[in-house]
Amino acid sequence: MNCKCESHPGGDGPRDYVQVEDGRRWVADSKTQWLAAQAIRHLNGAGREDEAYYAHAVALLREQEDAADALVRLAHQTVGDPTLRWNLLHLLGDAGNASSAGYLVEAAIERLPERSREGCEGPFDTELLNRTMAVHAIAAIATREREVAGQLLRIVEANPERAVLVEAVKAAADAGLQDRVRELLPQEHHWMLDLKRVNHQQVQADPGRKDEVDGRFRPPAQDAARQVPQACGFTRKE
Repeated sequence: MNCKCESHPGGDGPRDYVQVEDGRRWVADSKTQWLAAQAIRHLNGAGREDEAYYAHAVALLREQEDAADALVRLAHQTVGDPTLRWNLLHLLGDAGNASSAGYLVEAAIERLPERSREGCEGPFDTELLNRTMAVHAIAAIATREREVAGQLLRIVEANPERAVLVEAVKAAADAGLQDRVRELLPQEHHWMLDLKRVNHQQVQADPGRKDEVDGRFRPPAQDAARQVPQACGFTRKE
């Protein structure tokens, strides 16, 4: 969620770090909150060990009986801080359970703010990321608790913003609910069920040419009747 657009509100050039927009600091007042803070810290870390530390924090959170409810409460409290909320939604997908699904559905179908011209990451764009992350969080929980997959159908039925709907359709199809999705989707959206997923390493750009012609730029050939400028002047033959 980094912005490299110089027109970003309050920005004075490219950034390569996550910025908490309202400047609030999260004070952990319980073991669960402390673990959540550690998980988010390593989720955004760039070090080699961060992935392992994040996985360890998630494993410890799953052992806490109040983890899912605590993460939902924290997510509710960060509505005005979309960056932190995105992190909490991500964490809910990894450490939450079936009790988190209701909140995640509401987060996914919540009405988006109006589009604006506030740079490449205005309120609409950042909140759209949160909606799609809520969908992915439900799908992640469904891999551990199969009954949660049905919650994805609630999102499809709500017919949210197209980008959110596409993610919900893909997640529900991955969970084996294609037939139910087809029943719920309007006919004009059935194409979403045909979207193909491939590994990024398998994607290749089309060169645009079907022959063997070398399309690289080459400077025009010189002829004997012309000479290029010389360091001490030039002559020109006609």
